[in-house]
Amino acid sequence: MAPEGRAIGRGTRAALALAALGVTASTVYALFASGFGRPGETPAPPASAPSALAPEPGAAGVAGPPRLTVPDAGPVTPEAVTLEVVADGLWLTYLPPGLSRTGGGPISGGAGAEGDTAVYGPRGRRLEARVERGGAATSWRTFRAAVTAGAGPRQARETVVRGRPAVVATTRGGGRMIAWLERPGLGVEVRADAPLAGELLAVAASARTPVGD
Repeated sequence: MAPEGRAIGRGTRAALALAALGVTASTVYALFASGFGRPGETPAPPASAPSALAPEPGAAGVAGPPRLTVPDAGPVTPEAVTLEVVADGLWLTYLPPGLSRTGGGPISGGAGAEGDTAVYGPRGRRLEARVERGGAATSWRTFRAAVTAGAGPRQARETVVRGRPAVVATTRGGGRMIAWLERPGLGVEVRADAPLAGELLAVAASARTPVGD
């Protein structure tokens, strides 16, 4: 029994020695890792946080949004509105620039027709607006036939004026004309010299009658 006890005692002492060696190695590693005993080495100071740029204060000491500069466009002049009365119950709200009234007045036609006309110039840029009551203006079919009859308007083609059927054609002098029935019994015709032909539809579209008429 004595030899077995001595063997157990030697095993215990060996285990204790290994444990002590492990503790010593851990202590030495910790000292080296911490830099203890190294000459000329000092721990680096912690990096300072970057300083934030202070926003430029506004008028009241508070930062505001960037100021936008808008160039001065000058005063705004509203577009002038034309009001040209052609006849009782019909007027124009647009005329080509540079025109002024040079003539016109009551007119009479066949088959009991009557009406009014307004003429604008100067010469070479003549525009005429004509209103006819009764006569051929009782229906669109008869009024269209009347304004395109004879050797006057040529190359007639259909169009629309403010939702109403209309006809546009070339006149004998090279100008243009447009005609439509504003309502049964009231026909309108506008003629323009060649320099104003491109303005014809705009003039026709500007025609107005009383509300509910």
